[in-house]
Amino acid sequence: MYEEIVVQGGGRAGVAALSNATWMQVKEPDRLLTIEPLLLGLDAGALQVLLLARDLQPDWVLVDERLGRRVACVLQLPVKGTVGILLAAFHAALLTKTEALEAVRRLREEGFRISTAVVAWFEQELEQT
Repeated sequence: MYEEIVVQGGGRAGVAALSNATWMQVKEPDRLLTIEPLLLGLDAGALQVLLLARDLQPDWVLVDERLGRRVACVLQLPVKGTVGILLAAFHAALLTKTEALEAVRRLREEGFRISTAVVAWFEQELEQT
């Protein structure tokens, strides 16, 4: 996933912050799949995230694509998407309501696909607090 986001995503929003992050560790999964990831319908980055999550058993697995989320659920991994992480950051007082809404707006402007239904849900969740 690091390869997909930082190396291939050069110039996109947040890439510089991630590449310089001292809190982040890049780790390969202990078990590698011998089947071509595309045969499963997942991209290689999503597959690596799921394999590593199976090893590490994290609090959350960040997966936005629908098939990856389904596979994560089958593997009984706790899933959050990008919008869910923003909501968690808001609840932890790491983002204000305005900052959270601005983050979603910027993601959409950068080409990140977030449905209007998810945006409406997000806004409703922010208002409940």
